[in-house]
Amino acid sequence: ERVLEGHRFEVSCIAFSPDGSLIASGSKDQKVRVWNVATGEQLHKLRHAATSVAFRPDGSHVVSRGKATLVWDIVTGDLILSHSCGPLPDMARLPQYVDPGLQFSPDYMWLLGESPMPTRWIAPEYRNISAHCFSGSKVCLGRLTGRVVVLDLNPQGPSIV
Repeated sequence: ERVLEGHRFEVSCIAFSPDGSLIASGSKDQKVRVWNVATGEQLHKLRHAATSVAFRPDGSHVVSRGKATLVWDIVTGDLILSHSCGPLPDMARLPQYVDPGLQFSPDYMWLLGESPMPTRWIAPEYRNISAHCFSGSKVCLGRLTGRVVVLDLNPQGPSIV
């Protein structure tokens, strides 16, 4: 497990980049943070009260949505587009990346998987979550405490990311 600390309040939204190397997390502290999954390093702290986050399919931008839709450059962290009314520009119509082969049970006690990812029991300390996303065998949990936890649930057993 890897714990990413920085948010002061509940994590409300979270997403993996398409290649699984980055995580974007939004919190009620009005910040979107971009993290390196391998190192746990915070790459960017972006000011936005986001209710959802997603990456552009090529991984070059992160989009945060709240009262406005903001598009950020993933390398520099610069705001490159702000859109607050009317239809969203095509660039901001980004899907959340979710692995359809994994899902949580309604009580968050089980992570339900299809072959080769078996069903796994989730320990009590990981159940109090406010947001989650998947990338391959990795699951990212946004906690009510503001922490972000990354777990690797490979078929051979859980491991530290």
